[in-house]
Amino acid sequence: MKLAKATQEDFRRFWSIYRAMQELDYASTNLRRERCEKIILGRLQQMNGGFTRVVMGCEALIENCCDKSLDYYEFNPKIKAALGE
Repeated sequence: MKLAKATQEDFRRFWSIYRAMQELDYASTNLRRERCEKIILGRLQQMNGGFTRVVMGCEALIENCCDKSLDYYEFNPKIKAALGE
């Protein structure tokens, strides 16, 4: 399987969307809420596939590398065995 790797710029934009969403939770006025929503929408539009690269990359790593029986991230038993853990 090949999947385009997310760039540092993809992650920077992804985190800026996350921060704007956090600000939206604490917006105390309608004007502030509207500004936060515009920032979020604008930054999502700037991602041009970056959002997909970040989310699909994370999903691929979880599906293929992580122990799905746990509620935290740890290598699956096959990878741990290969690493000698």
